[in-house]
Amino acid sequence: MSRQRICFILFTGFLVIFGAVGNGGCLDLTVNESIKLALKNNFDLQIEGNELENRISQVTKEKAFYIPRLDLNASYRRQEDVPNLISDHQDEEEYSAAVSQNLPLGGTLSLAYSTGKTSISSFESEITNFRFGPGFTIEPFQESTTIPGEDIHFSSAGLFYNQPLLKNGLAGPLFADIKDAKFDRDIQQLVLDDVQVLLVNRVRTGFYQLVRYQRAAEINREILNISDDILNLIQKRFDLGRAPGLEVMLARIEKNRNQQAYLLSLQDIESSKSSLQILLGIEVEVTTVDHLEGDVLIPKLEDAITRALEYNKQILKIKQQIQKEKLAVDIAKNQVLPQVDLIASYKLVGQGDSYGKANDLDGREYRAGLLFTYPFHNIAFTENLQQSRRDMRNLKLSLQDLETQTTNLSTQLVNELNLLDERIQIYREQLKIAKERLDLALKAFDQGLIIARFLYDARDDLFEAENIYLSVLLERTQKLAELQALMGIGFVSQNR
Repeated sequence: MSRQRICFILFTGFLVIFGAVGNGGCLDLTVNESIKLALKNNFDLQIEGNELENRISQVTKEKAFYIPRLDLNASYRRQEDVPNLISDHQDEEEYSAAVSQNLPLGGTLSLAYSTGKTSISSFESEITNFRFGPGFTIEPFQESTTIPGEDIHFSSAGLFYNQPLLKNGLAGPLFADIKDAKFDRDIQQLVLDDVQVLLVNRVRTGFYQLVRYQRAAEINREILNISDDILNLIQKRFDLGRAPGLEVMLARIEKNRNQQAYLLSLQDIESSKSSLQILLGIEVEVTTVDHLEGDVLIPKLEDAITRALEYNKQILKIKQQIQKEKLAVDIAKNQVLPQVDLIASYKLVGQGDSYGKANDLDGREYRAGLLFTYPFHNIAFTENLQQSRRDMRNLKLSLQDLETQTTNLSTQLVNELNLLDERIQIYREQLKIAKERLDLALKAFDQGLIIARFLYDARDDLFEAENIYLSVLLERTQKLAELQALMGIGFVSQNR
């Protein structure tokens, strides 16, 4: 039987097997389509994305601390029948407004204005006087006097400034809360990127694993067709008395063995499909329409190491954690320093029987001072500083270790990929030779020039060459995915 007929049987059988599944609602995907589905449906990625939104919101929340704040206040108070109160009742009302601003150096500046009045009601006052009575005596008598009510207006405007000089201020970290929130945001972004890179490369590996199993099933189907053709040829020769019955029996055994191998390959496909569906977050059965990658460029060793050290998500994450811990050290160091606060205020005041007179603000009040505090024997602050410094040293050691591992692993993967490329070239040539040998063996067996054992050997060599070639291609794809994840990238689309 000719090689063209075998290929046609293979192609027809492949369409029957896989085409029917596709017509039944199967989803045909390329590797890029699979990646898009995974990025859309993966729950871990969505969780990390939501956490990133929380970190971004926290940055906005911390920035709001430096937005000017406006405070408005109005109050009214009435006093009646209070001991030591000379009038029947007294009303007090006050209105105030203040604008305050938190400063980057840690201080607070505020401008305030207030106005109001105190209303005292009119009241009767009795005064005891004395006068001469009969016989030159002195006798007391009572006189009542009405005291009119009055309104006392008051106003004030002031500027107030409070500045920590040695702690959380001039000598301390500026915008510490905002910086800390930004570090958390950037670290979470790197976590999200790392999850995405790992997911992309897991999808690529799973996708090409399915490609490899589909191709293996195709090969097993081809071998099964060849075994069937061999059985038919031997049966014809047996019918003509040119072959013993034992050869027919051996041919049937070989065909059954190839049928079992083919069914096992279909089982591998189903298992691989299920794993890929889980990664993609879908329930629809999938098939692949791409082939194994064998021509994607391998980066040069120096470029791979440089990019891995610059863009590896784990390395970038530790670098951000070091910056965050450095800020924590500065804050902890500030907590053990003495505290000196500068307090200053300048206030204009006025008072009169009308709002206009009170608003003249002809009075002046000045105030300035330093408030000094020192945290004697504060063990908690001291231990917190030591712990932050130890955490900083541990992070730096972890960074050095990770950079060393990344460099060594990048070197190993690039060297292995280059060796795999050389092996691929050899196995390609070996596969070509195995195909030509099977064609010659089929022709020779059809002409009765060789026995069945040599034909089976040629068939098995082709089967082995196909499987080795596919295994090496898959190994190259997996190694390349691992290198790309190490370099902080999802996938490479640049080809030769």
